[in-house]
Amino acid sequence: MNWTAIGKTLVFFNLVLSIIFAAWAAGIYTNRIDWPGGGAGISGEKAEGEYTRRQKEIQALEKAAGVALARWQANTKYVKDLERHRPIANAFYASKLASLNQNANPITALVYQNDRLVLDPNGPKIAGADGKELLARQSYYISFSAAEKKIQEEIEETKKLIAEAEDLTLEINGEKGKTKGLRDLLDELETAHRQTVGELEYLLPFRYNRQAEQRLLEKRQVSLNSRVNELNRAARK
Repeated sequence: MNWTAIGKTLVFFNLVLSIIFAAWAAGIYTNRIDWPGGGAGISGEKAEGEYTRRQKEIQALEKAAGVALARWQANTKYVKDLERHRPIANAFYASKLASLNQNANPITALVYQNDRLVLDPNGPKIAGADGKELLARQSYYISFSAAEKKIQEEIEETKKLIAEAEDLTLEINGEKGKTKGLRDLLDELETAHRQTVGELEYLLPFRYNRQAEQRLLEKRQVSLNSRVNELNRAARK
């Protein structure tokens, strides 16, 4: 290779590099991030810069964080109040539950004060079905233990009904890959019925053709028998 060829090769290599760097520079210029903004947007207004968009996003997040913090602080105070109130409520309900089976004192209800339920031993008396005060040991009043027993019986009955419903569902739908349900069997019967009807409809033309051919053969046989009889009579003469 002489120096002329080497020079031409280097010039071509320089041209290729120039084109690559020019394309690179054009791509960076056209796809650059417009941090400060400026120029005209799609609607003709001043384009919003990336810095402005990020600043607005940060402001919106700060506002949401402030609202969440305020709600968290308020709810934290409310939860602490409830936690302080819990021992009093537990003692109150324990005394009321004990009174259901231990004495005949009137059963009192909770009262509302400042939009919340307040434990008040001297609250309004709960009236029974006859309009009188409901006592813990009235003959028509179900004791707490009896109510628990009734609830447990209802739970067991509900479990039985749920189990029966699951069995019926399994019987209807079947178990995929193991047993077929009534739906699958009914679908198979309907499919077999449709296929049978289709086969009968397909065979009807053949049946009609065979019936027509049979009638023609019977007529042909009658005609041939008549011809045979005529030939026999002619032979006797």
